Order: sequence, then structure tokens, then C-alpha cells
Amino acid sequence: MKETLTRPDLLGTEVHTAFVWVLAAALMAVWMASHAVCRRLLSRSAPARVAGAVIRVVLGMAALWAFWQGVARHLVLETTWPLTLSGFIGALAIESVLGLYRLELKIVPRLVGRWLLALRLTAVAAVLVMLGQPVFSRNETRRLDRNVVVMLDESDSMQLADTGMPVRERLALAEFLGVKGIGQRPAMAGRLETGLALAGRLEAAAESVRPPDGTGESASKDLIEQHQEELRKTVTEAQAWEEETARSLHPLNGDVRGLDELRRTIGEGRQLIEESARSALQSASEGIARRDGRRLRPSLREAASVMRRGIEKLSPAARALEERFYEGIPEDVRQRVAAAASRTRRDLALEAVTGSREGRPGLLDALAKKYTLKFMRFGSGAAEEENLSGPAPQDAVFRSGTDLTTALEKARSAWPAENLAGVVMLSDARHNGPVPPDDAARKLGLLGAPLCPVVTGTEEGARDAAVTGVVHADSVFLGDRLRVSADLKLDRMRGEQVRVRLLRGAESVSEQTLTVPDDAWRTTVKLDDLPAEKGIYSWKVSIDPVKDELFAQNNEWAFDAAVSDDRTNVLLIDDVPRWEFRYLRNLFDSRDKSVHLQYVLLHPDTVEGAPPPPAVPASAGRPFGESEATRLPATPEEWRKFDVIILGDVPPDRVDAKTWAVIRDCVGSRGAMLVLVAGRNFLPHAFNDEAARELIPVKYNTAVNTFAAPAEPAFKLALTAEGRNSPVFAQSLSGMENERIWREMPVMRWRHAHLGAKEGAQVLAWAQPVPVDAQGVEMDVVEGPPDNADPAGELVRRRAMENRNALVVASQVDLGKVVMLTFDQTWRFRYGIGDTAHHRFWGQLLRWGAGESLPSGTEAVRLGTDRLSYLPGQAVTVRSRLTHPDSGPVLKGDLTASIFQGGKLVASKKMEYRKDSQGMYEASLEGLPEPGEYRVEVSGPDAEKLLAKEGMKTVEQKIMVGAAGNAVELGEVTADRGMAARLAGLTGGVVTGLTDTERLLNLFGPETKEVRERRETSLWDNWILLVTAVAALTAEWILRRRNALS
Repeated sequence: MKETLTRPDLLGTEVHTAFVWVLAAALMAVWMASHAVCRRLLSRSAPARVAGAVIRVVLGMAALWAFWQGVARHLVLETTWPLTLSGFIGALAIESVLGLYRLELKIVPRLVGRWLLALRLTAVAAVLVMLGQPVFSRNETRRLDRNVVVMLDESDSMQLADTGMPVRERLALAEFLGVKGIGQRPAMAGRLETGLALAGRLEAAAESVRPPDGTGESASKDLIEQHQEELRKTVTEAQAWEEETARSLHPLNGDVRGLDELRRTIGEGRQLIEESARSALQSASEGIARRDGRRLRPSLREAASVMRRGIEKLSPAARALEERFYEGIPEDVRQRVAAAASRTRRDLALEAVTGSREGRPGLLDALAKKYTLKFMRFGSGAAEEENLSGPAPQDAVFRSGTDLTTALEKARSAWPAENLAGVVMLSDARHNGPVPPDDAARKLGLLGAPLCPVVTGTEEGARDAAVTGVVHADSVFLGDRLRVSADLKLDRMRGEQVRVRLLRGAESVSEQTLTVPDDAWRTTVKLDDLPAEKGIYSWKVSIDPVKDELFAQNNEWAFDAAVSDDRTNVLLIDDVPRWEFRYLRNLFDSRDKSVHLQYVLLHPDTVEGAPPPPAVPASAGRPFGESEATRLPATPEEWRKFDVIILGDVPPDRVDAKTWAVIRDCVGSRGAMLVLVAGRNFLPHAFNDEAARELIPVKYNTAVNTFAAPAEPAFKLALTAEGRNSPVFAQSLSGMENERIWREMPVMRWRHAHLGAKEGAQVLAWAQPVPVDAQGVEMDVVEGPPDNADPAGELVRRRAMENRNALVVASQVDLGKVVMLTFDQTWRFRYGIGDTAHHRFWGQLLRWGAGESLPSGTEAVRLGTDRLSYLPGQAVTVRSRLTHPDSGPVLKGDLTASIFQGGKLVASKKMEYRKDSQGMYEASLEGLPEPGEYRVEVSGPDAEKLLAKEGMKTVEQKIMVGAAGNAVELGEVTADRGMAARLAGLTGGVVTGLTDTERLLNLFGPETKEVRERRETSLWDNWILLVTAVAALTAEWILRRRNALS
């Protein structure tokens, strides 16, 4: 829409609007009267009639000109034509229509003539409006909301009162609540708290100037320049704190008489702060001035580390001073201090943001003057609220956890992202949800919405024993032990003995007795059990009751696990026992009991003079544990029994075209997964037959000699966008943590120099070149793209490099999957961290390719659920896999999942086939509201036929719905300021306690405001006018035709 036009042909504002409309009405009346006058006086001759017509047109032009002048007082006329011209065209058109009317009255009835006149005048009026282009223009007031979301933690831990909090925290809380008579507290504790906050800011500052992956120090310089003012402020504040603290510590040594054991630690702390911290901060200041990221980042981290160590040394002295001071205040004051500490965390958090202090409004009132406040409550879930004034929710499930991830995602999605100014979180920040909150916080940061936790609660625990977490397999295999790792919290029990037991039902099957060595002890115990039969069992890790502990309900952790015989059949083939083969054999043969392994070495190590080994073909039918074979599977049917085939660097004379054809059938028709692990000698470059080339997902030149190393001397595995989203590479539920794990994988030295991935294949990981020095040691990453690089061009270039340097390539071949590793060093994933990453990578690769292990059912019909225990209302995902007798998947089965409680059907849903899943069907059923034991069954004609062949009628699985689950919320009830600081750092926010919330007032950027905007609505270019004109002309044409008017 164009801007409002200022027309030069409009009457000035000094002419009143009423006068304009009176003028228009008068001219209209004169124009209408002129028709009667002309008929009487100017109708007797042709010249007279012409003169009369001219007079009428002139009068009509003047009348229409005046009409448009009146309209322009209320609407904008966007036409560029002069109003006199518009008036002339309108008058001429109307006079022509009236003249035609007078002519037609001689041959048509008067009623028809009047209809024709009305229709023509209607069409002319519509056209004149279009030519005038009127626009309705007005000023409107629009509110630009800037939302600050205030979210209150309503979990069970927030309903606690920290009656056992340290003296320092108790006194600070009492001062905040206005308890009189305390007097002047020692300043040391507050100074140390300030130092801890500054240390966190220094670490966040170091992270803020770390160049992104793939870039170099030029990017770091830009970041330093961008954050220069903030960096200088942080370092200056830290230097001032260091000087003040060092100065205050000199006379303090004389104030702790009788505490000789603390004098040494005070001296050590003072030395760390006065010398080491001062030096690191000076180096950081110089790094800022020179924009030297290599110097700045380690200096900031070193300063933060030294400050934390110094504060740790000084903390006992600060605590001793506070306790001495507390003992010296009157008894009635101490009672009032204790009463203040007896309030719940929830009440204190609300008091901190709603109560006024020294005549100043509370935080929420102050924020409400500048921003639009939105409210949420969260626990295990999150919900929007009108305000936070109501009582705490009574829903036990809602209060049974603190899921910060769900809360942050809800805050980001519930209101428009462009309106989100920030988030204030009232919580103890003790996250116990299933997904780490780092990714959710980082998304808030990308929106420019700082997260500011107001942390309530103490970091020091009361006397309590708790099972805070249990790690176990969801399914173990018959004959294998269920191994359980239980995390324990044992606070304020130094020197006591605690017994921990693993119970199956009511039977104790494993136990340990622990002697607690410290006041705040965290440990992990290993327990195990060996079930004798298949089925789903209920276990419980239990700590025997402890006298005078805070809670008894957190002493147990119940869980279910399945004992199954559903193993993944894996065939591992290689030529010689290279490192990759050795590690995979050890992993699948001993570490991972979910795999039934058969391995074949075509040229194994031999002992001179020893007889050759017997001919033992690999077969999935061999007993579990007998994994070594000396021959490939004997028949195509034996090949088809394997879910996964891992093919190493094998020679073409031992894996010929016929064998490749069998493997192709296993993948394409049976739905097996083929994993190809490249080698220096044969794979893939030695294979040229059609079936091999069809399965191998990369392009390559054939060669018969040993294959040379790639161009780069060293590289690291880097994930593509597809790889980051693939379950194969999910080492952590946190995207940030997952990136860190893969970024820190060791350097590799060899990969196959293929020609790139085939069309249609998916590159999941690629070889990112790493510069090394003459000794082969990794150097800093190379420079990234220039600042003026074209983003689209860079994306194309990166995609081309990922394809050319592909390390992990996946493709779909009919029903099965093929994955090629163009390197042979996944065993390096174990470097420095044990086999966790290596085991997880291969386990997830097998599950991705062969499908999940389902604990219940038969060979042909397997059944399982995503969990064995649920909370009320939690959705139940049922999975079933159907397999033909020849091991091929059933692709178009008709299956229904049903859930029964006793004999009553409570839920049922048709199952959908999961694409490319080797016969896997899935259905998600709504949550079950009532606690208790349920039975899951699958039914349908395809399942019934397969079961009948095995002499079975149905398969079923037990699931449990508990009232509120394990007491994870009460397992660890201390405040987690480290988590709060991490999340705040990811978003540009700050962490405050209950006493310093005023720091948040100026963190959220532009305020809510109302703006006046000019709005324009076009009245001439709409379908109503067009339809009116067309309808009038159409009706006029029909009327003329029906009355024989041509």
C-alpha cells in the first residue's frame, strides 16, 4: 500500500467539511434540476439540445468534483487523476446513460426503461469508485508485548523446609526476611559468595570468546571485540574483588584465635587469591587489550579455577566465623532465625519476588511496570497459569519430578518467540528429567531470551540415605546375570554402616554393607541376580532403614526387567585378525549378551606344526557361546538366519560373486543389515562384480594391490546434519554433550580414499582434516571461511567435502540397510574412556539396522513395549515383529494391539507398519489412568497363522502402572547452583539467590510499549465492486435481449 497521498487539488483545511458537503448537495440538486429546465427550454432544436447537454455535463462535473472533495475529508483518494477529470468522466457517463434512457422510452415500457437505467447507473457508480480509488486510512494503537515468563517449580522438593541449612545461609535468609536483632554479620562469607559468582562469570566469558568449530583465531578476535566492554567489566570486578579479599585477609589471621588448624588454610587461600588469581587476571586483561584469544581464554579459566580453589580453602574459616557469631546473638533472636528457616522453599521463592524491601516494590511488581508477565508452574510437566497466587498443585505425578527441559521448551513454545524477553525461574534447579536441559536453554539463548534462575534451597544435605538412581538393562538374556548399578546418597552418616540389598519380589538376591567415610558421601554399588526362567520380573534396590533420616520413602528404587531369549544374530567375517576385528569379536562375544555372534576368520593366526582346525560352518543355530567358526554359512538358508552381517577386509577369491549374490538376497529380501568395514587390502577396491558394486554405497576405482592412504595425514570423525539426528551417533540425550563427545574423539590416520558416496546414499559422518606437526601431534584447527563468504556457496562446498570425505555411509537396499565404514578404527572410540562409546555406537548401529529386541513372544511373533513400568497417563508404545518361517519379514500384516486389566479390555489400537523396519509394527495407546498390572496382547490374522504353526494361540506381556514412580525427586534434594549457572550461561542470564533478585531488572532488553501505526484499507480493489459492476451489466444485457433491444 502506498503512503497517504497529499493531493494538490483538494480544498484547504480552512474550508469546513460541512460546507463541502452542503456545496456537494447543492450542486447535485442544481444538476438534477437542470434536466427539467433543459427539457422545457432547450429541447426544440438540435443546437439547443447540444447546449443543454454541455450545461448538464458541466454542472455534473462540478457536482461530482464537490462530492469527491467531501469523500476526501474522510477517505484517501489514491487516484493520480485530477478530481476535475474524474468528475468530467463521471458526468459524461451519467449523462450518456440518461440520454440513452430517454431514447429507449420510445420503444420499451417505462418500467423496463427504469430498470435498465438503474442497472447502468449502478455499473457506472462501481466503475467511478474504482477510478477514484478510495482508501480508509486511520491510526491504530498496537501493543508490542515483551513477555517475561515467570516459572515456579512446584515439585516435591520445593515443598521442603531447609531446617538444617548452614548457619551462614540461615543468617542471610533471616536478614532478607527482616528479622531484627541480628547485628553486623562477618563479611567474609558474603565476599566468598561474590567470588564464586565472579568465577562463574569468568568461565562464561571464556566460553563466549571460543571460536566456533571449523574457525580459527580471527573469529575469536571478532568475538572479543564484540564482547569487549562486558569482558573488561567482568575482569575489572574480579580484580577489585581480589584486591579487597587479599587486603581483608591480613588482619583476619588474628581474629581466629583458637582455630590454629585454620591458619594454614587461610594462608594458602590468601596466597592463591593474592598471587595466582592476580597474575591470571592481569594476563586476561592484556589478552582483551590485544584481542588475543589464545591468551585470554586460558587466563580467564585459570583465574576462575584459582579463585574457586582459594575460596574452598577459606570456606572453613568463614563457616567458623559465622558459627561463632551465631552463638553470640540472643536466644530469642536465634529462635526467630530458626522460624525463618522453617518456611518452605516455595514460600521463600514467592516471598523473594513478590515482597517489597525498604520501600522498593518486589521483583514482579517492578518487572510488571516494564514488561508483560506470563506465568507457569512446572514439575514433571509444565502448565501455563494466570498467576502464581494459588496453592501448590496436589497432583502427585506432577510433583514427582523436576523436569527443567520440559519447562524451558514450554516457555519457548507457549508464546511468540519474537515477544519473549526472558525467563525467571524460581527453583532449586535440581533437574531429574530424562533429557538434559542444555539444548533447551541454548535455544532460548538463540532467541535472545536470558534465563535467570532464582535459586532457593541449600546445597548442604540433611541426614538422609537415598537411592538416587539405578542403571540396569531393560532386557537380559536367559542364562545371563542382571547387573545393577545403584547410585546412593548418604549424608551426615560418617562412620555408620549401611546395608543395601537387591530384592526380586520379596527375596533378597544380592546385598552389600557399606561403611560411610564422609558426611556427604555419594557412591555407586554393583548388585546382580541370575533369574532361572524367561519372563518379566520386578526388582527393588533397598537401603535398610536409617535412624533419624529425613525421608524413608527414598530408600527404595523399584524397576522391572525382562528375561528373554530374543538375541540379534550377528555374522562377523574378516580376512586376518586386525585390530578392528579383535575389538568387535571381544565386544559381541563377551561384553554384549544381546548378540548371538558367529565369527569367521579366513586367514587366522596359526601355530606351526599344529593340525588345521575342523571345518565348522557359521550358523545361527549353534549354541550361544560357541561363536568361532572356520567356514562361511553352508547354505543360503543359513545366511538368511543372520540379522546383521559385518564384512571386513576380505579377499575376492573367498567372497566371490556367488556369495555376494546370497548376501544381496539377505539384505534385499530378508531385510538383514550389511555392515562393510573398509580395509587397506581388498574392501572395496578389489571387488568388481555386479552384486558387490550394487551393495557398496560408495564409488571407487578397482585395484588389486594394497590401497594407499588418503591425502590428509590425520583427520577426526565429524557428524553431518543427518548424523547428528541419527540414533546411531546418539552418545547422549543432550545435543551439546553429544557434540562434545564426538569432538573429543581421538585423531585417526587412515581411511579409504574412495570417490564419494553414491547418489541416494546418506553420509552420516565425514573425515574432517586435522593439521599435525612434524611429529604427528594435532595442532589448532585451521582457519574457517572468510567473513564475506557466500552462505549458500559455503553450504554447497561443505556438502561436497562431506561426500568426498565420507566415513560412514548408509543406504537402503529394498528391505534391508547397508552401512559402510570407510575406515577401520572404531576401536579408537575407546581411547581414554573405556568401551562405553565404542559399545554404544555398535549397539545402536545394530538396533537401528536390525530393530529393537522384543522380550516376549515366539520366533515368528515378538512383542514388546517401550517401557515395562509407566506413570498414570503416560502413553504406551507397543511394538511387534512378524517373521516368516524363512526369516523374511511380514510386510503387510493386519495387527491390533490390546491392553487388558484382568479380563477387561481397556485400550485397543490398530498397529502400523514401520517403514524400512524388517517386519516391525507399532502403535501408541493413550495412557492408562489407574495404577495396577496390565496385560498387552497382539492379535490379527497374520499373527494367528504364524502362532498356529508354532502351536501357540497368543503372545502377551505384562506392564505395570505405578501411582507416582520412584522417589527420584526426593533422592537428591539439595539445590544445584552449578546447573543453574550452566543454564544461565548458555542464555546470557544470571543466577541470583533469594536476596539479590533486583539484579534481574535490567537484563531483559526492550520493554512492552504501545505504538501508533497507520493502517489503510483499500475500498476500491475488492471483489464486491467488481461483482456489482459485472452483475449490473449482465442483468442489463439480459433485460435488453428479452425486450428485443440490440
